[in-house]
Amino acid sequence: MNRIDRLFGIVTLLQAQRYVPAERLAEQFDISVRTVYRDIRALGEQGIPVSFQAGWGYFLVQGTFCRRSASPPRKVAPCCCSKPWPLPWPTAPSSRW
Repeated sequence: MNRIDRLFGIVTLLQAQRYVPAERLAEQFDISVRTVYRDIRALGEQGIPVSFQAGWGYFLVQGTFCRRSASPPRKVAPCCCSKPWPLPWPTAPSSRW
């Protein structure tokens, strides 16, 4: 599994469960706990609000992520990312979506 897939998997798992310990993430993705720490830091650097509660594990800060949706990524991204999306956005609604 490449790093991008793993980071997306970590976010998906954090969305599905309230708290996830680093050990469980390491076991789930077959990586070391140290790699989990690096991946969590990388997610934070990209603006994904991951926090930690001692004794419980990592969690996504409430209010920043929307529910999963079948919408195309260009429509979901604005409500799921705390940083601006780097792709250009159409100024008018597109009939394509």
